[in-house]
Amino acid sequence: MCSMTGRGVKYLMSYWDVEDYISSPESGMDDAVLIFARGARNAGMKACFHIIGEKVRTLVGRKRTDVIDEIKNHHDVSLHYDLGSIHPTTAELMIDAGWKEGVNVALSRERSGFRLLEETFGFCTGLTRHGTSYSPQIIHISGLEGKVYWRPLVKIPESPFFWYCNTLCLDTSILYTMDDLYNDTGKFEPAFRRMKEEFSLHVNDPAIKLVSIAGHPHKAFTETGEFADVNNYDGRNCLWEALRAPRQLSKERFPIVERNVNRVFDFLASAERYSHVTLRTLADRFSRQRCCFSGEELSFFAEKAIEGNEPCYTDVMSAGEGILALSDALIARRGSGKLPEAILRRETMGPLCIPRVEPQPRYLTVDQVVDLGRRVMEVSRTTGHLPAVLLTSGGEIGLGSVLLALSELYYFAKKESRLASVTFSARTSPPWPAVAEAMLSGIRSMPRWKVFSDRMDVSRIALFSRLMAWTLKPATESEALCAGSSRCGSSSR
Repeated sequence: MCSMTGRGVKYLMSYWDVEDYISSPESGMDDAVLIFARGARNAGMKACFHIIGEKVRTLVGRKRTDVIDEIKNHHDVSLHYDLGSIHPTTAELMIDAGWKEGVNVALSRERSGFRLLEETFGFCTGLTRHGTSYSPQIIHISGLEGKVYWRPLVKIPESPFFWYCNTLCLDTSILYTMDDLYNDTGKFEPAFRRMKEEFSLHVNDPAIKLVSIAGHPHKAFTETGEFADVNNYDGRNCLWEALRAPRQLSKERFPIVERNVNRVFDFLASAERYSHVTLRTLADRFSRQRCCFSGEELSFFAEKAIEGNEPCYTDVMSAGEGILALSDALIARRGSGKLPEAILRRETMGPLCIPRVEPQPRYLTVDQVVDLGRRVMEVSRTTGHLPAVLLTSGGEIGLGSVLLALSELYYFAKKESRLASVTFSARTSPPWPAVAEAMLSGIRSMPRWKVFSDRMDVSRIALFSRLMAWTLKPATESEALCAGSSRCGSSSR
C-alpha cells in the first residue's frame, strides 16, 4: 500500500453491499460474503461491508461466527439500513414528515441497527445509502449518531467528500461494479481488461479523488443477477407465502466466481499510485473541522456572496456558518470598534421553511444590519436552525437578503472606520445556495428505484434537501486543515 504523500496518488476503496437474508442456510449465500472478505484479506486489503440489519440478525441466528469474525477482525463495516427494503422504508416514512418528526422517526428506525452492528462487530462506521432510500433527516441522524453517510443523493461539484446537515458525507468519483459478470468468464474478461486500462488514466486525472470497486456478493452467485429485495418491489411487501430467494447458481459454478473475485482483489492490491482506504480511513482523515475562521477567510466568503448575489459556501465554511461568523464579527466590532482576527465556527442547520426572496424594506442602516445578525444568532442558538424570515421596521426580510447585507457591511467595515451614516440597499436573494437546485435530479430519481412506487411523492424530501443546502461545504483532510489553521487550531466533531 502506498502513502498519500506522492503526487497524483488516488484513494481506492472496495465496498460490498450485503443484503440477502432470505436465502436458506444451505444456499451458500453466507459463504459468498466470506469469499469476498477472504479474497480481499488474502490480497492484503481491507474492504468495506455495508450490511442490512436483518442480514446481521440472520448471521447471528445461524451462528455464522466465521463470517462475523472475518469482517470484525479484518475489514470495515457500516449499516445498509436496518430493515433494508422492507416497507415502509425509512425514506418512505419521510414523505409526509416535518423536519423534527422526520429526525425522530429516522432515529427510532435506524438506531437499533447501529447498536446491532456495534454489538456484533464492535463498531459501525456509517450509514450507507440503499437504493435511492434518502432524505436529509436520515443524513442528519447519521451525524447525530457519530457516523458518516456514504453516497447521498446530494452532491457538490468541488469534492466527493463534504459536510451536509452537520454530517460528514462521502462519495466516490468513479465506480466499477461487475456483479453479473463474475460467474461468466467470457463476459468478465473484457470488463476486467477495460477497468485495468482505465485505472492508469484515473490516477492522472486531478478531478478524480476516489475510485471504488463495489457490488453485492449474493448477486455474483445468482443465475440472473437478481437483487435480494425482489420481494419488496413496487412499494409493497410480498405475502409470506410468496416470499422467494434470488435464484442461485449451482454450487459447481461457485469456484468460477471465487477465482474472478480473487483476480480483482489481486489487481487492486497491486495498482500503483493508489492508496487503499475504507470508510473508516476516510472518516478519520476528513472528520476534523476548524474551531474558528480567520478574518481573511470571512472576507473571502463575504466577497463571494456579494459577487454572486446569493448564499454561498467556500472551501472552509458553509453558508450557515458564514452568516453566523459575519454576525459574530460585526457584533464584536460594535463592542470593541474593530473586527476580530478570528471568529468562532458555530454549527447550525438550515431554515425550516422557504426564505423570502424579495425583501420588503428598501434600505437598512448599520444598526439594523447588526441587529439582524444578532437575531439570526439568537434563533440559531435557541432552535438549532437558521430563521427563514426576520421582521424589521420596513417589513419582512429573507435569510439570503440578511446574508448579503451582513456581507456588504463586513466588506465596508474592513475598509472604513466610520460607518454610522452608511445605509445599504436590501437585496433580493435566492432562498438557498445555487447548488441546491442541482440536487433535484437525484431526488427526482427516487421513484424510479424498483422498490419504490413510481407514484412516490418526493416533494417534501426535495424541499428539506434544498433548505439544508445552507449546511453544505467541502470536507478538508486533516493534514491540510492543521496546516491552514495555525491561528486557532482545529477540533474534532
